[in-house]
Amino acid sequence: MRVLFVFFVPILRHVGGTQKVIDSLTLELQRRGHEVSFLNYLYGRIPEDYRFPAPQYYIDVRKLPEEQWAEEYRRILDERRIDVVVNLSNDEWVRFFLAHTPAGIRRISVNHLQPFAGFEHIGKSYRVMPAATLKEKVLKYMGIVAPALVRWLLGKPERAGIDSLVGLSDNYCVLCRPYVERIVRYHPSVDRGKLCYIPNPAPYQVAEQQPALKRNVILFVGRLSNYPKNLISFVRVWERLEKTNHDWRAVVVGRGQCLEEMRRYVERHGISRLSFEGMQTDVAPYYQEAKVVCGTSFFESWNMSLVEGMCYGCVPVAYASYEGTAELIDDGINGFLVRPFDEEEMASRIQQLIDSPSLLSRYSEAAVAKARQYDIGNITDQWEQLLRRP
Repeated sequence: MRVLFVFFVPILRHVGGTQKVIDSLTLELQRRGHEVSFLNYLYGRIPEDYRFPAPQYYIDVRKLPEEQWAEEYRRILDERRIDVVVNLSNDEWVRFFLAHTPAGIRRISVNHLQPFAGFEHIGKSYRVMPAATLKEKVLKYMGIVAPALVRWLLGKPERAGIDSLVGLSDNYCVLCRPYVERIVRYHPSVDRGKLCYIPNPAPYQVAEQQPALKRNVILFVGRLSNYPKNLISFVRVWERLEKTNHDWRAVVVGRGQCLEEMRRYVERHGISRLSFEGMQTDVAPYYQEAKVVCGTSFFESWNMSLVEGMCYGCVPVAYASYEGTAELIDDGINGFLVRPFDEEEMASRIQQLIDSPSLLSRYSEAAVAKARQYDIGNITDQWEQLLRRP
């Protein structure tokens, strides 16, 4: 099978969740004898020494005339003898490529986001949403005072976008069954026959022998933002815990626009033993060390930091603010699902793990077992079935 992944930027594993997933999937598909290629059309900066796992093509849609887009696209399809195009984007450019895909080549569109993202939490999440322009400020105000109106305003173009991609694709794939149900709930007239789901794979292989050198560390990994990552909530949870747990510390890995704001908050409130580690190309050592990994987002697609941590025996504690968390965390078995944005409850659940090493150990083993369900082999099996559909 010859597969072309189309994304708006290059597939750089260390840059984002989608890229990390496609990089892992590519390597496994190649190991199984499939040929994989990448196409991006809004070129991003690439390190000179970066080695892609597959041939990388680029069509500059911002500089080339439209007639050349189709010509270059067809040349790539012919040159690589592509059987399946897998679209990872949602914009007018990728719709152009899908519309110009010849008959006989399967087209699969993947939504790596939560459909109708965060609609249930607009009233709360918009309070911390950054707003620079007048339009953004108006939208933020409306989200706070009239969230139902904002849901209607945002829902209409999203339904149109889904219809467009569903119409141009043989299948429209999301990350879990509840997201299929979510689309149907917010868009009852969608063509349900084309909807399917495949979870993201765990990007790390689950080791049979878990790291013995675990430290008393509570970990947050992700983009440093308060919308939608809600980093301030993690900081406040640690603020509750650090006063009575002097042999524990909190670690934040990632970069983002609210870093300096969070540093000022930590200094102003006298919070100790919380470190900001910045962007890391290899996060594995942090998971190997930590005992607990936290998710505080208002919404996510598939929180990779949770499943990554589970691969290394970190116990996940996360707000049940989106359906993907309940797919990963079996509450009271391999971690804790917390009422959305209840910081007191989250601190209490983490304290429960701190106070009971045996409970933490049991949940850690169960987290590793759950992570094995998302082993790259299991997920690639599902992808092969989808790629080979008639």
